[in-house]
Amino acid sequence: SLDQAMGHILGRRQWPRLHRVAFFCLCAAPLWHSFVVPFTRRQLVLGVPAALALAAGDVVHAETCEACCLEDWCACDHRVCNCQQILKANGFTVPQDVSALGGDWQKLDWRSAQLPRFHPVFTEDLMVSNSTLKGAGQGVIAVRDLPKGSVLPPYMGQLLSYREVGLREFNEDMDYTWCPLKNGLAMLEMTPEELMVGPKAEDMSFCVDSKEFVEKNLGRYVNGAKSREQCELINVKMCELGRVMYFRTTKAIRAGTE
Repeated sequence: SLDQAMGHILGRRQWPRLHRVAFFCLCAAPLWHSFVVPFTRRQLVLGVPAALALAAGDVVHAETCEACCLEDWCACDHRVCNCQQILKANGFTVPQDVSALGGDWQKLDWRSAQLPRFHPVFTEDLMVSNSTLKGAGQGVIAVRDLPKGSVLPPYMGQLLSYREVGLREFNEDMDYTWCPLKNGLAMLEMTPEELMVGPKAEDMSFCVDSKEFVEKNLGRYVNGAKSREQCELINVKMCELGRVMYFRTTKAIRAGTE
């Protein structure tokens, strides 16, 4: 889907932890490496393959969104499909939308979710340890075998206003920043000045900065593929639900594997 291929606004690391580990597209063309550096609006736009960009006036109908969300919440176009609301309306138990948290991630209660293709791991299933990738620092290691479709803990951190994203835009403070797709695309329409002092500057962007959020935040330590060789090791993808990012396994994971 476009959500899977485009990615969300990401920052830079010497080793890009969140460098679209989700996607085969990451490994398909060097173009995707535009996400390794601090994002610019031009780079973000160029990072979208032309075949995946929606033409002006394209509309995803409500029934299309509903069918997609009921089939696989991770595969839908989150610019237009609110799977959290759709699944809730269909009687499923879903995690809270990020707007309801008030910055308290404990309220998310994501492990209690009961919906198709959402199989949360337990705390004891994973650990943070030295990465198996040279130079990557720490990574997330499976303590037990994990089946395909296992959902890892959400990517948590400080929720940012548009101005706070603007302050991070061109420096290393973007290293651990992730933005929901719809909100990130809205920023494409804003100049740097609008981000900083415009009418929406103090509004919540729901972008997440996990740089200082190091405790009980396993998602922060997921490493991204840095080379084509490492693309062969990709075993999770990034998913969005309720403007919260989760990693979900794309294959069965053996214990001891990053």
